[in-house]
Amino acid sequence: MAIRWILHFTVLSILLIDATPSAAALPELTRRLSALAETGEFAGAVVVRRRGRVIYERGFGLADVQSGITFSPRTIVETGSVTKPVTAAAVLLLAAEGRIDLDAPVRTLAPEYPHAGTSIRQLLMHSGGLPDYSAFDTELSSGRVVRTTDLLGMVGRRGDLPAFAPGTRFSYCNICYDTLALIVERVTGRSFEAFARERLLLPSGARHVFLRPGRLSDWSGARIRGYRRTPAGVEPNDVLDNEGFYGGGNLYFSARDLAAWMSAWADGHAVLRPLRAAAAGPVRFPDGLSGMTLGNWYCSASRNQCYYPGHHQGFHAFGYWDSHRRLALAFVSNGTLSARLQSEIPRLLIAAAEGRRLPRPVPAMGDRGGDVRPDVYHFDKLGTIVISDVGGRLFVHLPGYTRYALFPAGDGWLYAPGLDLYLAPGRQAGELHWFSPFTEAQGRRTNERPSL
Repeated sequence: MAIRWILHFTVLSILLIDATPSAAALPELTRRLSALAETGEFAGAVVVRRRGRVIYERGFGLADVQSGITFSPRTIVETGSVTKPVTAAAVLLLAAEGRIDLDAPVRTLAPEYPHAGTSIRQLLMHSGGLPDYSAFDTELSSGRVVRTTDLLGMVGRRGDLPAFAPGTRFSYCNICYDTLALIVERVTGRSFEAFARERLLLPSGARHVFLRPGRLSDWSGARIRGYRRTPAGVEPNDVLDNEGFYGGGNLYFSARDLAAWMSAWADGHAVLRPLRAAAAGPVRFPDGLSGMTLGNWYCSASRNQCYYPGHHQGFHAFGYWDSHRRLALAFVSNGTLSARLQSEIPRLLIAAAEGRRLPRPVPAMGDRGGDVRPDVYHFDKLGTIVISDVGGRLFVHLPGYTRYALFPAGDGWLYAPGLDLYLAPGRQAGELHWFSPFTEAQGRRTNERPSL
């Protein structure tokens, strides 16, 4: 019998109720986030916009625990991979203008790129097979500013081959997006920051977005730092120094500016309207669909609702747009959100913005003592997934989709980049919980063998 499968980011398409925020939803959101701020679990800011107008914005907790500065919707912080959709939009804009051929080899515009057979499109797809930043720990801790060309040069000098044939698999690739920002600079003759601000961000109303300096001592003005709370007190969990690469990260937004950028997508701003179909378009690999689009979004089946999260050290950010309702929202944080809240807060915001009942809080899962084992798991609402062990690394495979690596996210949770999926063990043996911004589900190990 064919398996009926509803992927986590398609569930929203079932919920297309043209609702406006109810009288109770946004006040309840305030109560829930205020409670998290009081316990020290959340510090950040939230903004919700509808049809280009701000309908809710508020800061929660402290942005600087030493000075007592409170968070506000204007507080500007690191937003991690929220940079990637900006980079992808810049590339797609240049492609629409005929200045970039997505299927041309990367080396035609970046000769220092180490692998001759990789195309620009494959970088957008996270399919370049490049190593992650952790492979360069020695160089990144050397005390000198490391730039994208340095990272590419190190790969070339070491003779690192792609981890797989480019275009055949998904592997979340920060350096791929750093390379795309370099390509934007080569094509335009301008800095990535200047081009993105003038052509994309300023027209959307995101007026105060900037790129951090590579050396933190060159920072102009006050800087909001990342931190985390421990039983011994508050300790730094800040960005790293000497990061002179960007495109995969390192753009700084406030919640207000991030919501404006999302609103431009939701409202079909003149600059973005020609890009929206390409940016939300599906990506296919030989073994199935990608969970991410060409514009580096997670989107619903209708492609009308898209979002992207960013995470770096103690910082977390989330931006969401809905072109059906012309709804947009964003939140930013610098207090090291738990995996539970990284998935729970987006669900709270989407429900409140749509006027729906807010989902119940997710209970703490870390004290349950279990772990996620390789096996087949069935979810009544979603279908069947397979978790496999390949060379000591766990992967998750959903019918019809390419496979994704799972990474520890703290407290026994696992995270799948490329699906934005969190998995956590339940109280009973064989029980597995699924968390994503659009849904929460419970499954169990099963003897059923799905057709992948």
